[in-house]
Amino acid sequence: MRSVDRIGELRAEDSARAWFYRSLRNAVTDHYRRVQATNRRLEDIAVTLNPDGVTDPEIEEVICACIGRIAELLKPEYAEALRRVEVEGIPVVQFARDAGISESNAGVRVLRARAALPREVARSCRTCTEHGCFDCACS
Repeated sequence: MRSVDRIGELRAEDSARAWFYRSLRNAVTDHYRRVQATNRRLEDIAVTLNPDGVTDPEIEEVICACIGRIAELLKPEYAEALRRVEVEGIPVVQFARDAGISESNAGVRVLRARAALPREVARSCRTCTEHGCFDCACS
């Protein structure tokens, strides 16, 4: 869209490709600068909210129980992958051997399970994720 909006800046037809790639490079650079700025602000907020970095064990237990119930709503192979790799802490290579699948398949399964979990959390606990409540009543 930025390129279309700035088409008037194009001086010669021969330079269209260079002009477009320069615009694209600038857009990508701007995007990553915004992402980095957002990440810095989030880190500052996290430090402000929890300066010592210690999590309240009671809150952690409630969150882990809630996330554990939600993880069981994922496809069974995803739930198993998360339980074994993330909760039990076994290496992906060992998970692959135990599940009887290739290492690359196991890596992809864990990656997809990690991506599916936040979507399921948002779907299951929309109020919790939007308002940040800790009194979770997820079904």
